[in-house]
Amino acid sequence: MQLSRQIILTIIAVLLSCSLIADDMTDITGAWQGEMKSPKSKIPAKTVIFNFINNNTVIKTSSYHIAQGAWEQVGPSHYKATIMKLVAQDEDDPEHDPDIEQVNFFFILDDNNDRMKGHWTQMNLKDPNKPLIRGQFFGERLHVIPLPYDPPETPTSP
Repeated sequence: MQLSRQIILTIIAVLLSCSLIADDMTDITGAWQGEMKSPKSKIPAKTVIFNFINNNTVIKTSSYHIAQGAWEQVGPSHYKATIMKLVAQDEDDPEHDPDIEQVNFFFILDDNNDRMKGHWTQMNLKDPNKPLIRGQFFGERLHVIPLPYDPPETPTSP
């Protein structure tokens, strides 16, 4: 018995839809707050915020700098990203050209899509002889959380 062309196309469409739904369930887009640490480095752990934008752009901020780059999904719940950051070495010299560092990340999202963990490697592009720095990242997805406040008094009319 032959399957009609319409049935075959319907089966393919259903399978593709399921694949797209599964990808949406493990979406990294949004804001994440976490901690980067490097056990073998003298650099202290630092709090960072990642913003993964749906056009595969990533922005990383910390109290030290802002970095930008690109991300891509490499498997179910698995992502990688590359960011570039400028590191000022001498703030008193306006002619100083800052160092450029590339940081590569690999992230895995948990089953609830609310936590991620991963590892990173950092390399100085202006001086590739500097040692690589490696570390881990642990983070949580940011959600809208209301702050406690006193509601303003309702104005009375005169």
